[in-house]
Amino acid sequence: MNDENLPSHHASHDDSNQRVGNMSLIELGEKLFLWRDYTSVPALVVLLLFANPTARSATVGTLMIVLGTIARVYTVAFMGDESKDSVGSDYLVSTGPFAIIRNPLYMANMVITFGVIFYAGIIWLGLPLLLLFLFQYHCITKYEENSLLAKFGEEYQRYMDRVPAWIPLKAPIADDFPVPPSISAAFVDEKKSLAAVGVILFLLMLASH
Repeated sequence: MNDENLPSHHASHDDSNQRVGNMSLIELGEKLFLWRDYTSVPALVVLLLFANPTARSATVGTLMIVLGTIARVYTVAFMGDESKDSVGSDYLVSTGPFAIIRNPLYMANMVITFGVIFYAGIIWLGLPLLLLFLFQYHCITKYEENSLLAKFGEEYQRYMDRVPAWIPLKAPIADDFPVPPSISAAFVDEKKSLAAVGVILFLLMLASH
């Protein structure tokens, strides 16, 4: 997506033209978007090899994994027929968790990942993994923002101005979490993710014996 497609007032203060090697953040973000489900696999292998959970770490980790998984399903329930595997939907999703932060699905992924770290009892892996996620999602969101600005223009710019990327402007309350249109459809859409979480928990339990 070319920068000239962006609204000029946005491009003036955007850092998307920064480069990492021979690629801009947007170009790198596009590649990371395609591989985002696999970049944490090396860390998962390390976790399984060196896992040393305690009853407390396993309990805290499981709670975080469950919370992150619930957040994923809840978020997907507001996405309707919009694909999680592509950017540039037919309409802008800005309700439910998307009214609180712009990237609730990625935030849920981070909660799940750190739940796995806590479960395994390898807290020292948390910092490098956090840095990896921050860099990866920074690039990916630059790519997504560029694409969505080109598609929706001022509508998406107003959404960006109104809703923060990661940290809510205020503490969410019950009214900020409306009932989603179809939770059952979200469970169907998330069947692969739910299966993956189940496999990870199973492997962690095996590694703890």
